[in-house]
Amino acid sequence: MAAAAVDMIEQHRPWKMVDNMVLIIIYQTYTAALEVPGRRELGGGAVEVKSAVEADDPDSPVLTIHASARHCCIAFNNPRGDDVPYKKYTCPKQKMRPCYRLDRACISVSSGTLFLSRNGGGDPKDYRACADVQPDVAAGGAIAILNTITLRLDAAIRLEKTLLMKANAINSTGPRVDEIIDTRNALEAMRSEMDLPAMMRRRLQKRRHVAGDGEIPRRPDQDEPDETEKLMKRFRIMRFG
Repeated sequence: MAAAAVDMIEQHRPWKMVDNMVLIIIYQTYTAALEVPGRRELGGGAVEVKSAVEADDPDSPVLTIHASARHCCIAFNNPRGDDVPYKKYTCPKQKMRPCYRLDRACISVSSGTLFLSRNGGGDPKDYRACADVQPDVAAGGAIAILNTITLRLDAAIRLEKTLLMKANAINSTGPRVDEIIDTRNALEAMRSEMDLPAMMRRRLQKRRHVAGDGEIPRRPDQDEPDETEKLMKRFRIMRFG
């Protein structure tokens, strides 16, 4: 058993897996965005889709997705839905350095924003074979696309955590285990900024604080009030159909 676990850990290439995953996300996001009714056509073949997180709230954050064959930018904007998060990564004067530069892709993570881009050419068929998470993202617009991305991130995080558990069980250490840890941390940083339920909990708690209603703040693991549960139910419907 220990020998099999060691072999599994040593043969795993975590950053290569992430590199492949990013290319899949870019491809699927762009493909889905092209099918969303009401999308906005941008220059260079790029498109934009957006959706208010709470449709009935004029002050609701807006989920905006810019996508092309070479990049995708997923950002929680203010109600104006401006282009600041997108321009921050693409405008020559404002362009930010990527957090992770892989062989074929770059990952940039900042508050409420995930920007993914391709480094070079390549045929989509080279990486689509691993595209195992494929819900009907076009049906739910921007939020459904986000759900697809988070499903893929969750699956990747589970894989790295499983391998780390195996490594801990047999007291395995070394460069490969360190690489798995670094990869897990990077994936969790990406996932954290795309955590819509957590964002809504923080927003609800902020509203309570501003209103001064005297309620005791809830821990993140406690049940949320009805309005948040209704919102989460809406996301589950979009996610699973």
